[in-house]
Amino acid sequence: MARIMPELPEVESLKNYLSGQVIGRTITSFNSTWPKAIGSHSLSDFTEIINQQVISDIKRHGKYLVLQLLSGQNLLIHLRLTGHLDFTLNSTTPLRYTRHTFGVDNEFEMRLRDVRKFATISLTENPMDMLKNIGKDPLNTLFTTAYLEELLGNHDIPIKSFLLNQSIIAGIGNIYSDEILFASKIHPSTPSSSIPKTMVKILHKTMKTILINATESLTTQIFRDQEQPEWNASSPSFVVPRKAGLPCPQCKKPIEKITLGGRSAYFCAPCQPINESAHC
Repeated sequence: MARIMPELPEVESLKNYLSGQVIGRTITSFNSTWPKAIGSHSLSDFTEIINQQVISDIKRHGKYLVLQLLSGQNLLIHLRLTGHLDFTLNSTTPLRYTRHTFGVDNEFEMRLRDVRKFATISLTENPMDMLKNIGKDPLNTLFTTAYLEELLGNHDIPIKSFLLNQSIIAGIGNIYSDEILFASKIHPSTPSSSIPKTMVKILHKTMKTILINATESLTTQIFRDQEQPEWNASSPSFVVPRKAGLPCPQCKKPIEKITLGGRSAYFCAPCQPINESAHC
């Protein structure tokens, strides 16, 4: 069963859960078996700076978790492809591939597991300096229909590539982009600037609805199970099959697969015609 790279809803749900666990708590220790993941400091400097620091808040921008420290420093974590955060009692045995462990003063630990070692950790006083090349978050109140329309008008790339470009929109990955386009009835190769205003409104509403609904579902799951789920492509939150030839959930015609910008796009040609005025 293929795991998926955590996208906006997965990271937002994790933020929602961790907020109730670590805000107001003090970091008492840090250990790492893969210090190369720490892009901003040496392991010794990083450990010294965050030791005895109080976590005052947790934010998210796109796929980044931002843990704000009372000192004014900000701890940025990006799970990348295989990152997985566990919040568990320090008396339990760490699971395999645990690379980084943050000790917390309530006898719990925040452990970052990462099979591929792609996850990154950074420390900065100004997180926006590190996020300046990341686009606006689609759940931000400033991400309006008019803003999306302006963005689309400035780009001729396929809409699938547009949604995946983190410098344009932060947080949407391969699976949610397919979900958004399927629900909006937009073909993934449609040039972004050619999408008419009526479809932009649908795209904007669909984007927010899918991301919010997925976040709520995942947040409920995390609070119920008291742990981060093993995210995979068979999640009930996903509608579009991740294999060409399987039936479309609406019209039952075969799902097709194309590659755009090196990324796979799964879609239903009858339901998502290039001519946006057609319908399934």
